[in-house]
Amino acid sequence: MLERARELGEVGAGWSFAPNALRAADALGVGEQFRACSVPTEAGATMRLPDGAYLMRFQPEADQVLLANHRADLQRVLARHVPAEKIRTGCEVTGVRQDGAGVTVIRRDGGEMRADLLVGADGIHSTVRRGVWPDAPEPVFQRILCWRGVTAPGAVWPVRGFQTWSRGARFGAHPLVGERVFWFLTVRQEQPGLRFDDDLGEVAARTRGWHKPIPGLLAATPPEAVLRHDIHDLDPLPSYAKGRIALLGDAAHAMTPFLAQDACQALEDAVVLAAEAVGADSVPQALDRYDKARRPRSQQVQRMARTDPRLSLSTSGATYRLMPAMTPPGLHRHGSPQERPPLGLGPPVHAPRPGAVMGYRVPMVERARRRPRAGRPHRRRAVPKRPGFTRHIGTVSGVSTNGITTSSTARHSTPDEHGSRLRAAP
Repeated sequence: MLERARELGEVGAGWSFAPNALRAADALGVGEQFRACSVPTEAGATMRLPDGAYLMRFQPEADQVLLANHRADLQRVLARHVPAEKIRTGCEVTGVRQDGAGVTVIRRDGGEMRADLLVGADGIHSTVRRGVWPDAPEPVFQRILCWRGVTAPGAVWPVRGFQTWSRGARFGAHPLVGERVFWFLTVRQEQPGLRFDDDLGEVAARTRGWHKPIPGLLAATPPEAVLRHDIHDLDPLPSYAKGRIALLGDAAHAMTPFLAQDACQALEDAVVLAAEAVGADSVPQALDRYDKARRPRSQQVQRMARTDPRLSLSTSGATYRLMPAMTPPGLHRHGSPQERPPLGLGPPVHAPRPGAVMGYRVPMVERARRRPRAGRPHRRRAVPKRPGFTRHIGTVSGVSTNGITTSSTARHSTPDEHGSRLRAAP
């Protein structure tokens, strides 16, 4: 494993994972350690307005918790499963070339390394991708600016996890191990590269007057712990593999974070790639199967992640005022007067629901569940898709994220119409 950084240190902030990522972690043999460094979060089904009113409230009997962890904690878990001598830090790759017998990696120091197979997991600005697909489009700025931060241990606790939606802005928080809290703020921004003298102060100014515990979270965050990034993604690539080289994760399908699926899809990539490559008679053929299995699903999620902020981060006043009307039935809870939705809008009659289980198959049309009246049988009827809408972070609209399983027979099963050798979990 070639790592550009000189050491594997504390990096990044937090993130959350849906059930499909946990299934993938189990398949990779790191599920137990993955859970140990994570904390359940209710942010996927708890959505509020800046004044504290609830659009959705988490229900333990109905909603799926996500798991949140710090990137550095997960990195340590994964690094323990790689022999130390196999991790080479301070090793930046500047070029690649391949022939029929193998792949050659060119390092910045002028050295070269040879291998049978190369996996480019080097992020959205992938050197491997540019080397193999020089005509591939550059990352696309999605007119979104994001701040991330992590509080000091024990400063604001407990926090169960939530999201707060405002006009053109979205705040979220997840609990982390060590009684820390990861938070983020995303806003619409027309041009990339905007910089501030005081990022934490800018976040506080943009969320002034918002409900608790947001002010406390910001006050408990060291200014040096705040990260700021422009949000980019990739246009769909024509392939994730060429010869003996494969792309994985953001290098293949970088997406916006609004479905909480970017890292989840990378873990799925790893499971499928391992299942196809281990013991394969032909590396190019194994990578071709990997491409056919992963590209349709991951690019569908990628497209939905690009569409989601058109609604959830809309600057339209009309869209923002109608947001309570787009909340799924049973999730729009009427509480005390201050918790009721604005404009007196009640819950909608129906809302979209995924109509397919994950199995690398083309998802069915979204369907809505109607509660049967007394004496009437339960019926379903199709409803139009609502671009960008998600039931909660753990379920991607139109694609269930229940997860995947693998077995020793998976590689030898008959592929479905899209070449997949993984099957939906029960």
